Order: sequence, then structure tokens, then C-alpha cells
Amino acid sequence: MKKIIKKIFPLAICIFLLQWMGGIPKAYSSGNDLTSHEEEVLLIDLNNLCYDIWCEGDFTFDFHVFHCSFEEGECSIDYSYSHQYDGGYFESTCIVSAYSLDDLWNEAEFRVSDDTYYELDDCITEIEIAYKAEAEAETEAEYEEEYEAETKTEYEAETEAEYEEEYEAETEAEAEYEEEYEAEAKTEYEAEAKTEKECDEYEILGKISTKQLGSIFFHPILKWCPR
Repeated sequence: MKKIIKKIFPLAICIFLLQWMGGIPKAYSSGNDLTSHEEEVLLIDLNNLCYDIWCEGDFTFDFHVFHCSFEEGECSIDYSYSHQYDGGYFESTCIVSAYSLDDLWNEAEFRVSDDTYYELDDCITEIEIAYKAEAEAETEAEYEEEYEAETKTEYEAETEAEYEEEYEAETEAEAEYEEEYEAEAKTEYEAEAKTEKECDEYEILGKISTKQLGSIFFHPILKWCPR
């Protein structure tokens, strides 16, 4: 029994001294005014709250760091978020004001305080708006690129069609010109052939007439022939 008392007595003295000095020291995260347990409780509550509020929309959130400096009066909440349809994964941080744990936590209702919730909600809303605006800008840029490509394709198609029409018109005009040229050449050839034939006939008649008249220079038929 004496041995047991000797072992327990020093431990009891240590507990008494610790309580007299302000209690058993709390386990704090490095540089964080919140204890590890307080940080864990806050993060669990935020992630549970997300299922009913922020995570019901197009985004999902995972809060994983709650770091406070009560002397500076602010806490940073680190979290990751992703878009349920786009599949993007991002890291971000929101800042809320707090000078003590009471500013962050509603002990009576065992949840984060209203002020913390509203500040965090405003921050998340701004991030969602910025993300959607950037996505819309990218979509608009893609649309403009597609529109320009389609317009260019249509212009090239129209230009090619116009070129083909002009080429066909030139080809038809050239064909008509060749036909006219061939017709004129044929007419000239027929006229020359006819003249040649008439000259041959007149020459024969002229020779006959010359023999009869005795002179070729005064025969009217031979003077008419162009040869």
C-alpha cells in the first residue's frame, strides 16, 4: 500500500500544481491560436454545414485548415473546391474576423457563429461568381473563335464559288468566241472558194471570149475577177 501511495503522490502533486497554474496546457497547432481540437471541431461543423448550403450547388467544398491569430483579429480558412460538371480542382482561402473563440463558435447551439458563417458565405459567393465569369469568358472566346472559323470558311466557299462562276463565264465566252471565229472563218473560206470557182469559170469564158475578140485586156469578165 505504501508503494502505491509513493507512486500516486508525485502525480497528484503535479496535477495540483498544473491546475493551480491555470490548468493542463492545451495542444495548439503551430502558430495557431486555436487548439488542434478546436480547429477540428470548427472544420467538422463547416464541412457538415456545406452539405446543406454550399455543396448543394454546382461546387463541392472541403475545408481542411482553420488558422487564427486573435491578436490580429482574423482567421484564415483554407479549403479546396471543384466544379461538379467542369471537373476543375482548386485551392482557395477565405478570411473571417475573430478576436477570440467566442467570435467563431456559438457554444449554446454548438455550431459556428452567425458572423463567421456570413463572412465565409460572402467569400465563397465571390469565388463562385468569379469562377462562373471566367468560365463564361472562356466559353465566349471559344464561341468567337468558332464563329470566326465558320465565317472564314463561308467566305472562302463564297470566294471559291464566285471564282468558279467567273471561270465558267470566261470559258463560255471563250467557247462562243471560238464558235464565232470558226463561223467567220468558214464563211470567209466559203466566200473565197466561191470566188475562186467563179474566177475559174470566168477565166474559161474569158479565154473563149479572147479568142473570139482577139484581145484579153478589154474583156469585162476578166477585169472583174480579183486574181
